[in-house]
Amino acid sequence: MLVRVFRAQRQFARIGVNLRGTTAVALCLFTTVAPLAAQDLTWALPGDGTWNLTDQNWEDPGAVPSLFTDGSSVTFGGAGALPVVVTLDLTDVATPSINFAADNYTIATTGGFTISPTGGVLAIGLDPGVTAEITAPLGSLAGETITVTADPTSALTLSGDNSASLGALIVADGQVDLTGTYGGAVSVSGAGSDLDVGATIAGDLDVSDGTTSVNAGGAVEGATTVVGNGTLIANGGTFAGPTPTDNGLITVDDGTVIVAADTSADISNDGGEATVNAGQTLTGIVTNTNGTLTNLGTITGLVTNTDNVIAGGAFDGGIANNAGSVQVTANSSGNVTNAGGNLIIDLGQGLEKTNQQADKYRDSNYWHWQQQHQHQAVLRKR
Repeated sequence: MLVRVFRAQRQFARIGVNLRGTTAVALCLFTTVAPLAAQDLTWALPGDGTWNLTDQNWEDPGAVPSLFTDGSSVTFGGAGALPVVVTLDLTDVATPSINFAADNYTIATTGGFTISPTGGVLAIGLDPGVTAEITAPLGSLAGETITVTADPTSALTLSGDNSASLGALIVADGQVDLTGTYGGAVSVSGAGSDLDVGATIAGDLDVSDGTTSVNAGGAVEGATTVVGNGTLIANGGTFAGPTPTDNGLITVDDGTVIVAADTSADISNDGGEATVNAGQTLTGIVTNTNGTLTNLGTITGLVTNTDNVIAGGAFDGGIANNAGSVQVTANSSGNVTNAGGNLIIDLGQGLEKTNQQADKYRDSNYWHWQQQHQHQAVLRKR
């Protein structure tokens, strides 16, 4: 309550009060308005506008114009094919859910204002056939999650500088193009998920389902792991060290890795499928423990095998075959060691041959290396 004392009757005359005497007391009562509760809001403008705490650019479930309040879930719809830019203005915002129900929305920012999760969670959804872009930074903290769940026909581009976003980014379904740096870990876990990496992931990359491409300009500074039904395509991106060769390490614990462009990385394949495509070079060592390595290109580092290697490409770093099967059919340089298992090398391929604990002899058609424990290596004449 505010009390003001007016000591001149003429002051009351200005507000239409007719009092006698020289002293009067005016009582003005002010009530406190409770803050707006978080609610489900829909973008109300037919085009561009600002996202802040002061403009009624939203509608509540009853189609009543409303202000945005932190903690509210938001939906962007109704724009059809018209490009719409929604700009964060004068404030950061926090929301548990963003849903794009219409095509061609972009969420931008002025002054670096960010979108943060509420209660540690931000869910981003896209309806079928919808494309959207978020250029505003995402501001998650360590331990928080940002999850993208979209129809497989939809695509979300995250192009903002998210280097300060330390929470986990989870691609649960749909296509995500990561063209801005992300500061935390990234995981791809949905059968219909598709992640294209064209920028730096500062944390770990875990691919347990769907397909992930690390393209030219993309980089993973943490550990890269491929498990389950996940597929990783090394398409010109880089992977973090340190490893024995400082090339970075891709670990395949089930899943598939495909080298589709010249790549510097070591691969540890234990139960999965690793392929170097024709015409491509993998600069790094490969440990094929319990899976299949198919080399149709060139591997410059040492390949250590205890399972199965299928080759139509070159092994310029040599081969150590400790068990399993290896066949070399292309010109290669380096040493080959067969300590156990089956090794077939077409003659004239340039490999230096070393056969541990074996007797060696040559006839007009073959070089035979008779191994102890009935293991045999055959150098086959072309």
